[in-house]
Amino acid sequence: MLKKKTVLLIKLIICFILALPVLGYSAENSQKRTCGTPGFYKKKVELLRKNPTGILTKDELIKKGYLNKNGVRIAKQVGDVESFYTHNFATDTEETISAKLMSVSANAYVYVQIADSAGNKVLYDSNSGEGYITQTDIDAIASKFYNSSNSQNIYEVVRSNFGEEKTAGPDGDARLTILLLDISNDYAMIVKNGASYQVTGTMGYFYSVDLLTTQEAGSTPTNERKMFYIDTYPTLEYGSDTSYKPNTDHTEKDDAGIGNDLFGTLSHEFQHMIHYSNDPDEETWLNEGNSMLAEYLFLGDNSSTKGYISNFLADPSDSLTTWGDQEANYGVAYLYALYIYEHFGGSFTVKKIVSESGNGFTGIDTVIKNMGYIISTNEIFQNWAVANLLDNADTGTNDFAYRYDTLNLTDYETTPKVSNISFIKPGDGSNSGSGVVDGYATEYTKITYNSQKTLTFTGSTFSPVAVKLNGTSLICVEKSITSGKAVLLTDFGSTYSDIVLIAANTDYESAATYSYTIGGDTGATDDTDDTSDDTDDTSDDTSDDASDDASDDVSDDASDDDEVFGGDIGCYIATASYSSDGAQTLLDRVVGFVAELF
Repeated sequence: MLKKKTVLLIKLIICFILALPVLGYSAENSQKRTCGTPGFYKKKVELLRKNPTGILTKDELIKKGYLNKNGVRIAKQVGDVESFYTHNFATDTEETISAKLMSVSANAYVYVQIADSAGNKVLYDSNSGEGYITQTDIDAIASKFYNSSNSQNIYEVVRSNFGEEKTAGPDGDARLTILLLDISNDYAMIVKNGASYQVTGTMGYFYSVDLLTTQEAGSTPTNERKMFYIDTYPTLEYGSDTSYKPNTDHTEKDDAGIGNDLFGTLSHEFQHMIHYSNDPDEETWLNEGNSMLAEYLFLGDNSSTKGYISNFLADPSDSLTTWGDQEANYGVAYLYALYIYEHFGGSFTVKKIVSESGNGFTGIDTVIKNMGYIISTNEIFQNWAVANLLDNADTGTNDFAYRYDTLNLTDYETTPKVSNISFIKPGDGSNSGSGVVDGYATEYTKITYNSQKTLTFTGSTFSPVAVKLNGTSLICVEKSITSGKAVLLTDFGSTYSDIVLIAANTDYESAATYSYTIGGDTGATDDTDDTSDDTDDTSDDTSDDASDDASDDVSDDASDDDEVFGGDIGCYIATASYSSDGAQTLLDRVVGFVAELF
């Protein structure tokens, strides 16, 4: 990679000959509302090793009753009753249920479970008055999933942003199946307004085994079709205490009927189907992040996703890449996926990531570099961590790298963000601290000025960031911090009053320990010596051999890559430039091309 000064020089030259057009929850946060898809990851990987095709021959399709003897597809009719394999998440076993086909559209079938495992009706029966999923509900769901007269439907929105699912399932049918059912033993309890409520643990799931033939799936049951599963109780309907009997008005739901929870889940599971069709062994955190992004792209800012974000912001040390199936995991993965979407080209880039065979950061890095961005995934992670801190703050800068375009994170927090950051105020001597951070996770420590002169950060797997603030105004984001090397805090106490130290562990999986030491007046001379690169001549305050680019107050005999705070070289200079619509400027693409020539 080019040195920063060379990149800057190239930019200055090109600027003379180019224009610069731009290319393209509340009190219930503790409830656990999750997707069932991650639980099938091991089974999926095991079956993928057999290189399945998911295709039945014509003779097999005829034998199984999908085609008639002439090879013509046997049309499904509203009212047909079929058996489906479904998953019991409490026992981790498969069950068989009966469901009735209630809607057929150009792209989807909607089936509804007739009765749950206890014999309680799910599909409303007008004769007995039992059940709670009505034809009105079904029509609303079918219309929201696909509506030829309104392109703002789940089917088209999710496909336009993430790609396309398999053309057909093993049954040869291009239509996908949406099965509405009461997912077995998925309940959790919350207390709301003094009453206990059942809320769902599993809101829905996509089971990739359904895209395999019976022969390919072996002993694992498969429904041999494109399909996903959506919970009805309590995702669509819930009521107070365990004796509550579901009814058809759904008015006890926060959204007073079919709304964000169900439509968000439809979008979420459809993205899983598309992702599997393009990159079947994608890592869980990235797959789930994209499914959360799918919810956002269809619903916009909504109550269904706020709880996930709030849970993460309440403890921002939650790992991005280590999946724990908690709401905070969904929150961190969602924010990262949204950050990539907004800063690196929107749906165009997301589609490429979904279809990229490389998984996790490997896939992201491949796509980003192929698009001409001069930035590493570690630096993206650093910038994202800063955005989580500063979003919509009075930063005094328009640097898009350090904020979200469509979210205001202060709207999502259960408590003020500042309360989630540790405060320290060392004395005139020295002070130190340490912590253990999971892989691809962060810890934020705020250091308030009290005569400190130097900061030394140690942590070999970390990519630390120092955010310099004067009150709430951003002064500088410093990323050139070398482990074990003391850096001067020039102008600390005058130009800026606080530093938020972000310990970002960029080790993929392992937790790691970091430490920092803050030197006061008495240690300033010795610590300053540490910032020079073994020069023999030093003064009490600065290195006499400071480079031409350093300020008078800073020792900087270091190489171009060993910057110290005092010079503030690189502050506001991101390796890649961003525009408000998430696209990179043409200038950066040209610089990237020139850089590749060196």
